Amino acid sequence: MRTRKRIYPYVTPDLAHRLTTYCAAKGITESAAVQTAVEDHLDGEAKDNELILRRLDRLGRESLGHQRDLALLTEALSVFARICFLYFPPMVETELAAAERLSGKRYL
Repeated sequence: MRTRKRIYPYVTPDLAHRLTTYCAAKGITESAAVQTAVEDHLDGEAKDNELILRRLDRLGRESLGHQRDLALLTEALSVFARICFLYFPPMVETELAAAERLSGKRYL
């Protein structure tokens, strides 16, 4: 009893030539090359799922790092703003209008 089954796939002449050249260069039979290619194609979905899960896991870890960095920057900005508000004296009414005009020129 045979352990393998013969199939007759049709391919383009260019692909057949490429297969023959590849097998000659690697020193393998065409049957072995085709069998490996078909197995890889059929099992590719499981391999792709593992790869996607690994990449998603890595992205999740990177996202946690970004969240940590963002929290640190937010805290640093809030400390800076508190210090600025503590040490800058409040403006008097007469200087307030001039300061608003100056800020409008600088930041608009």
